[in-house]
Amino acid sequence: MLVNPGKLARVGTNKLITCDIELVARMNAPRSEYKRSDWYLGFRLAPGIDNVGSLRDEKEHTKRRAQMSPGVCSPTKAAKDQS
Repeated sequence: MLVNPGKLARVGTNKLITCDIELVARMNAPRSEYKRSDWYLGFRLAPGIDNVGSLRDEKEHTKRRAQMSPGVCSPTKAAKDQS
């Protein structure tokens, strides 16, 4: 039983749980020390097929984000969206 519960709790070996959205953002930030758990597999849209939200391998996740970046952040795309 927690005597003085905070916003972060250890629920097992290498398992943390939190209700603080700012902490979740920090945990998911690039180059974070935290690793994604099996929980992220729930973001799969099709069983067994990963997307950028469900990837747990940091190198593969970074590679996939870089592939998406030109289409999402392109100045040309932004100009087209405004017209």
